[in-house]
Amino acid sequence: MELGQRLSNLVEALGDATRGAILLELAHQAERTPTQLARALGLSANNVYHHMRVLRRLEVVAPPRAVPGPTYVEKYYRLHPDLARATSDPFWLDQVLEGEQPDVHRRLMAAELLLLANLLRRAAAQTEALTEDQVREQREHALSMVSIARLPRSPYLKRLERMRAIVSAERGEALGAADERRGPDLVVMVGIPALWHNEPDLPPSRSSDERADS
Repeated sequence: MELGQRLSNLVEALGDATRGAILLELAHQAERTPTQLARALGLSANNVYHHMRVLRRLEVVAPPRAVPGPTYVEKYYRLHPDLARATSDPFWLDQVLEGEQPDVHRRLMAAELLLLANLLRRAAAQTEALTEDQVREQREHALSMVSIARLPRSPYLKRLERMRAIVSAERGEALGAADERRGPDLVVMVGIPALWHNEPDLPPSRSSDERADS
């Protein structure tokens, strides 16, 4: 299968939030069994097996590595090597979606937001389990940050431009350098335009008749 088709299949796979979470886990953990994936993502093993069949059909995961056990064969799955290389570019998704129809963009963005919700729920559960010393370390060294803001369109576009410039500058750097003490941190950058224009605390928008009279 050509890389372009494999990348298109990856976009299709990401259209489901659960499959997106599985792929994200595989991208960070090299390889995992369905049992390990189910435990990490809070899913049933049957649910994971169902999604793995779809991912195998789309050929976005490599054929499993079989490891015989005392009573059964354990299968280890990993992201297809071609995709692991291609998706190291932070703008790969933009390039793949360039020629796609708006419906593809809409479905993918919705799935990405559901995936984000899943990640934030997991992060919240892990935060609740932090010890006092761990919380103190995070605060002392500013290891985490949450920023939520509603911006007018011009500042919003400027912030997106700055974020893209930062990501672009990092593209050629060795970001994969392993920290011997821990795994990589999760960095989430999200821009969601024009979703809260009509909240009750905002001035009501004028009707089309009122705009026509002005």
